[in-house]
Amino acid sequence: MFLGLLMLLVGGCSTDRARMTIGMISDVGYTSADSSGRKMEKLLESTRYFNSEKMMDKGSVYSATRKIKFVIQLGDIIDGTTATAGDLGMVVRAYDGIKKRTYSAVGERDIAGLDKKTVMKTLGIKRSYYDFTYSKWRFIVLDTTAVESIPQKDWLKGVLAGSRKKRQNVIVFGHHSLTGGGEDIKKMFTSSGNVVAYISGHDRKRDYVYSDGVYYVTIAAMADSSVEDGRSVLWIFKDRLELQGSTYQPWIAMPF
Repeated sequence: MFLGLLMLLVGGCSTDRARMTIGMISDVGYTSADSSGRKMEKLLESTRYFNSEKMMDKGSVYSATRKIKFVIQLGDIIDGTTATAGDLGMVVRAYDGIKKRTYSAVGERDIAGLDKKTVMKTLGIKRSYYDFTYSKWRFIVLDTTAVESIPQKDWLKGVLAGSRKKRQNVIVFGHHSLTGGGEDIKKMFTSSGNVVAYISGHDRKRDYVYSDGVYYVTIAAMADSSVEDGRSVLWIFKDRLELQGSTYQPWIAMPF
């Protein structure tokens, strides 16, 4: 079910203020084999954007953007079919230039030509799936390169149970969309009752679907030449999420 009715150009019509703001990027796809340099330029532009203190007017309901809690990249930070370990180190250093807490998901192109453990170590993650908490929200990062992994599913079930006990709302991130698979995981989302959204990259469709009580959102790919910048910002309000995407991705509201 497409959420056409929930596409809201809300600037100026809301009175409550965002409680938390998250920066997101996906599919940088960097490789030194690409001589254009545009992918790295987009990443550096986003780094400057997320570090800026002038993104929103202080009086705006979205002024929490000035205090982004964290930034997450949703995988395929390199094009591992041609990228080297040196390329990975270079693009991760650029990403780490963001002066906020940063997190990462693993994509299939990240590990196309490099060992997964090497990629994880460079990204600074000890495990390819993990969770963390800010305020009353639990954030979960899945490894969708191994979406059918039994250990990951068992772990997810336990994390969701813990979040319910603490009365936390949940946002889940992963590289791949689950709209065409991951049925067991989607059933866990629905049965948990507190998963608000699953946000992914990879598909480059910049779409959003509402299914069984959960929003499934795909954000723009930075490597897509039709996308001007490739970054997204997610605002968390008391009763909704709002996402400002990149080129061709509408500003959407997701009430919960």
